Amino acid sequence: PIETLPASMRVAEALEGLELLICQDVFMTETARRSDIVLPACTAAEKSGTFTNHEGEYRPVVRALEPKGESRPDWEIFEELASKMNPDIFYGSVEELQQEIGRIVKGFPNAPLPRRLEGAPQFAAAHVQGVPQRYAPCLPAGTAPAPPSSLPDALTLQLIPILYHSGKLSLRAEGLVTIYPKGRLAISPQDGERIGAATGAVVRLSATDGAHAPVEVEVEVQTTLPAGLCLFPEHFNTPPVRELVSVSIDETTGVPYFKRGAVTMQLVTPAPLGVNPRGEPEPPVSTNGDGQAATSGAVAATTAATSGEPA
Repeated sequence: PIETLPASMRVAEALEGLELLICQDVFMTETARRSDIVLPACTAAEKSGTFTNHEGEYRPVVRALEPKGESRPDWEIFEELASKMNPDIFYGSVEELQQEIGRIVKGFPNAPLPRRLEGAPQFAAAHVQGVPQRYAPCLPAGTAPAPPSSLPDALTLQLIPILYHSGKLSLRAEGLVTIYPKGRLAISPQDGERIGAATGAVVRLSATDGAHAPVEVEVEVQTTLPAGLCLFPEHFNTPPVRELVSVSIDETTGVPYFKRGAVTMQLVTPAPLGVNPRGEPEPPVSTNGDGQAATSGAVAATTAATSGEPA
């Protein structure tokens, strides 16, 4: 959570105040570094079991690789800890765990799953039926959500996923980093033209509530974005754009929400030569010996033809 939640939540300070911090993770994250005990878990490709999605579909997962180093599947770590606390607790395999889940959770299979399933088995029909209502569109297409600010030039800053998860896994994958190597602020052509920013320009973002220090970030003009909306990938902590969004706590679940905020944008450094305010490449302009823009060959030929002179 140290690298995922905004610093305004003071997660690091809270963890430092604990008497004992135990972390179970795949990599040595910033949170793991501050832990008293680290239990090395393995990745999804190194363990067997099932995954259940938000629609109530479960899918079997079969181990493809052996766990690296001292890492172990999550269930093995929990099983060993539980058995040391209570010798009567013992599971010898994933299948035993699955059978117990099947006895407790209605609709979940209590027999070993085949390596491949035809279709998508579901055990939570009521959950599935409510999906259209939970994910119904709330804004017309092409409309940006109103920023939580009354300032005329305020933009809605939205943190969005580009790579997998929060970046703690995906930023370690060379292929994914090659595809998307750094965080850039996506803005609309209208907002780019308003301040003279094209793709590659650097802008200064400021939270409208003034509670956070401004952040400078490179922009990318995207023609699909509506005016008033800017997007930043949540996987990158550099630059610290996530610090500009306010944090609210859901009253029912207690889950923190920190994906949206209101910001203003100012141009700091124009884009490199060769692109226009919409991020489109412009043809190079050559100069003659006097430093004046030279006429292109096509235009010169047209001029010569109309004057009767050879091109």
